[in-house]
Amino acid sequence: MITISVLLGIEFITYPDASWFNPFTMETAIIFTDVVWVLLQLIVRMISKIS
Repeated sequence: MITISVLLGIEFITYPDASWFNPFTMETAIIFTDVVWVLLQLIVRMISKIS
C-alpha cells in the first residue's frame, strides 16, 4: 500500500512549490501520511473489537 502511494505520488503530484514538502521530500511526506493512516485504522479496529 505504501509503495503504491509513493508511485502514484511520483506520477501524479507535481512540485508547484518546493517548500510544500520542506524539510522532507515528497516521498517522505507520503510515507509518513500513509503510516499514520494505517496506525489510525488499527487503533479504530482495536477499539471496535473491545466494544
